[in-house]
Amino acid sequence: MKDPQIVDFNKSSVSWSGESTGIFKLASTLSVFCKGSETDTFVLAEHVLAGNVYAKKGLIKKPPYLFQLVASSKYQKILRTDLDSDMPGIPRRISSRRQILDSEGNFFKDNINVDIQHKLGDSINNFYRIKKCTTAFSLNGCLSIHTGHHNFIIEFPIRHLNIEMKKEKWQVETGPILFPVLSENKKEYSLSPSFVFFGSLNKADVFLDYPLKRRIFPQHKDNVVSDLKCNISLFQEQ
Repeated sequence: MKDPQIVDFNKSSVSWSGESTGIFKLASTLSVFCKGSETDTFVLAEHVLAGNVYAKKGLIKKPPYLFQLVASSKYQKILRTDLDSDMPGIPRRISSRRQILDSEGNFFKDNINVDIQHKLGDSINNFYRIKKCTTAFSLNGCLSIHTGHHNFIIEFPIRHLNIEMKKEKWQVETGPILFPVLSENKKEYSLSPSFVFFGSLNKADVFLDYPLKRRIFPQHKDNVVSDLKCNISLFQEQ
């Protein structure tokens, strides 16, 4: 059996070219498999505080907001998340900032470059192997979600791990992951940076709209997906 290939998030990136270029490290990947269609692969870039690029002074945008990119070769979504929901003192001329100003489309066309690098990994599938990972903490998580229409595979680095030695329990609390939010008919989906929680390899809880819950998903109370049935794998770098 071949050793599994896992995403090397330290070396993977998404970038664009043109008169001004930009590059981001990746926070998560999402592969979507659907019968009769090609596989779609989306990436979630790390978020940054938006800036006035190349300005001589005043580099931080006002009001401040987080900038995060979702991208594939044919689709990009820019999420702009205001840090202050009330935003007091904003002049009327920019009061539209009270609205979420996300945008989506194929902005970069052929100028987008999604570079996903891989490395060899070891499968970690029991408490004792998970416990050993704390001495050299470098884990990837992988969630596989199967619906009647799609198979989703989400991969991400583990940022936080809890261990209870006496009870031999463990729990992951991490994010952002790029999560597919299904419509009511479960045929369509939207993509949301999210937090994920799990203490087993067969179910998880997900908090939608990392990090500030600005976007509301009415089909999920309090933006929470509870007891999501899925297959979870953990991998350590070889």
